[in-house]
Amino acid sequence: MRMDFPAALAATAIVISAMRPALFGYTERLSATDDAEVLSTVIAIDSGDVLTANLALQKHVTDRTRDYARAIKTEEEANIADAAAVARRLNARLGTSPAGEQLKHEAEDTRTQLAKLDGTAFEGAYLAAMVKAHTNTLSTIDTRLVVRSISPDVKTFIAGTRAHVADHLDKATTLQAK
Repeated sequence: MRMDFPAALAATAIVISAMRPALFGYTERLSATDDAEVLSTVIAIDSGDVLTANLALQKHVTDRTRDYARAIKTEEEANIADAAAVARRLNARLGTSPAGEQLKHEAEDTRTQLAKLDGTAFEGAYLAAMVKAHTNTLSTIDTRLVVRSISPDVKTFIAGTRAHVADHLDKATTLQAK
């Protein structure tokens, strides 16, 4: 049976229209999963930095390093709350992510090593750890998170997070050089 072009086009449109809900729903589920994993990864990273900042606030360090740790704690706690708000708005189920778990373990190892130090030894190691952690976080954002199939809300959130991370890295690098 031979169809003319307009009839074939109309038939194709009907088939695509009938399949659209199934296709759209599948894409939506993939995006929601990616949204949740990306947000969970950011929360894991920020949580590790907050715990490390708390450790710095318990140590004998200079005022400039104490101020940096206080800023990290405040800003990353706010970013955790923002990530949770984005997740609620999108109905994304937060949990653990492979990248987040790996970075969480790295942060725990770093805190274990830092806990053994105090004074200038701690301060130097803490700032070096913050430079490394924020460099790794920028790499994670650029190579693992923004390449995911994420919603516009999460893309906007990640762009803001990246700017904060770059600022934290710049401040740690500056403190380290003094």
